[in-house]
Amino acid sequence: MKYQKHYQSLLDEKAKLVENIDKKYAIKVREADAVARPAIEQDKKERVEEIEYKFQEVIDMLLQNYSANM
Repeated sequence: MKYQKHYQSLLDEKAKLVENIDKKYAIKVREADAVARPAIEQDKKERVEEIEYKFQEVIDMLLQNYSANM
């Protein structure tokens, strides 16, 4: 149960981070010209991927810890 709560907390935190990135980049895209938009979208994609990667690392550590304590 402890791990499930921690996992849900991590999911919530990740969702907030991605939502903040979406908002930030939506503003940048609206303000940018057509030439700059693809680069902005690529930067956004890379930031979301980085969050996903880091989140997966944390989940892997959580699962290892859970398995070790079972």
